[in-house]
Amino acid sequence: ILVAFTVTNSSLIVMRRESPTYRPRLLGQLLVAFNAVSLGMCITFVHGWGFAWGKLLALILAALVALTWGLIKMFCPSSAVFGGNRPIASTWAEGVEYFRTPFVPLIPCLGTIFNAYLIAQLDMSGILLLLLYFVISTAFYFYYRARKRAVRSRQRRFRRGRGSYEEVEMHQVESSEDAVDGEDTKQDLPAIT
Repeated sequence: ILVAFTVTNSSLIVMRRESPTYRPRLLGQLLVAFNAVSLGMCITFVHGWGFAWGKLLALILAALVALTWGLIKMFCPSSAVFGGNRPIASTWAEGVEYFRTPFVPLIPCLGTIFNAYLIAQLDMSGILLLLLYFVISTAFYFYYRARKRAVRSRQRRFRRGRGSYEEVEMHQVESSEDAVDGEDTKQDLPAIT
C-alpha cells in the first residue's frame, strides 16, 4: 500500500509539472532519483544511524533529497493544464477549473519521504525482498515492452510491404502457433518483391 501511495504522489507531480522542452525526460528522471534517494535515506536513518558511517551517509542522502526536490521545483515548471503536454491534456477544455493540490511538488515529495520511512521500518530481509520484487518486475516490464515494440515494428513493415521473405515466413509461423484448438490460422501475406 505504501508503494502505491508513493506511485500516486509521483503521478500527481507528473500531472502537475512538466519537463522542459530541451530535456523532455527530465521530470521522470528526477522523480526516479528522488524516490530512490528518499528510500535510501530512510533505510539509512532507520538501520544505519547507530554507526558513524550511517550518520554521515544519512546526512548526505538527506542533502541529495533536498537537492532533487529543488531541481524538480526549479527546472520542471507547472503545467498550464492538468497533464501538461501529454495526450490526456487534450481532453481538458480550456478554462475548465480542476482541483489543484496546494504546494506541489512539496506535499507529494513529503508524502513520498514519509512512505519511504514507513517502508524502512521493515526488517532488512523484507526490504531486500521488496527491492528484488522491484528489479524483477522492472526487468519484466522492459522485456515485455521491447518485445511488443519489435512485433509492432515488424507489423508496420509488413503493412508497408517492406518486410523480408524470412520475416514473412516467421510471421506466418507465429500466427499458425496462435491457432485455436488445432485449427490452422496461417495468414496469406502478400508476396514481397
